Amino acid sequence: RFTGSIGEIHERVRDEMLVVLASDRMPPYLDTTAAEALTAARTFAQIQQLAQRRVICISDQRSLLLTWAGTKQQRTLLAWLTSLGIESTDHKIAIECRLPAANLQQALFDVRAVQPDLLLLASCVQVKGFRKYDHLFTASLLEEAIAVDRFDNSCFELFA
Repeated sequence: RFTGSIGEIHERVRDEMLVVLASDRMPPYLDTTAAEALTAARTFAQIQQLAQRRVICISDQRSLLLTWAGTKQQRTLLAWLTSLGIESTDHKIAIECRLPAANLQQALFDVRAVQPDLLLLASCVQVKGFRKYDHLFTASLLEEAIAVDRFDNSCFELFA
């Protein structure tokens, strides 16, 4: 059954997006409009130091975690934040958290010492079934499949 969702993005694609954003080299295949858009994005990214910073304060109670991660890593980070009771929203290259930036920085520091168990994180995933026959499996088996197939604990190395 086709779920209608887009495919997964590999972490190398996000890495390259960040390289292009941080570079001053203009890809030769861009037309004038695309080159102007990239220049504007680069200017903003440079002013905000988006290539160097991981956490950005949005307000007193909200922060943005710039992950530049692949889909599996992003999904893992979202489950980890949920396991900590942190309300978060996926923005593909970033995660918006209802948490002050200093608290998010501390959580990122703490997770470097002890990485969470992926099976425990899988229990935090609300929608467990995503494949055609997942409805036939028990919740515990689906959680094990999520931990093995849909998570990537290398995301915690992003903050080392």
